[in-house]
Amino acid sequence: MDAVEVLKGSSQVQYGPSTTGGAINMISTQIPAEFGGKVRASYGSFNSNQLHAKIGGGNSIFSYMVEYLNYGSDGFKTLSEVALAGFNKNDVVAKFKTNLS
Repeated sequence: MDAVEVLKGSSQVQYGPSTTGGAINMISTQIPAEFGGKVRASYGSFNSNQLHAKIGGGNSIFSYMVEYLNYGSDGFKTLSEVALAGFNKNDVVAKFKTNLS
């Protein structure tokens, strides 16, 4: 996800009969027009880590993008060996678009 857009109030929402409070729009990463990539990594306390990498490119006929996210931590609690306090998430997104005309 590249951005989160919060639209407040029923006047901001065009569609739907029961839209009285607004909407949350989650915007995914756009496919780049030129070849390129980006890597962002961080590390912190309790072995918290994050790795976000994306690469993509294309031309007027075919474009693509591959994105990878790894996010994890050991947790801040010390629990028994049976229960783990931490987490580890992996997410891969691949997109492509093509112009048929």
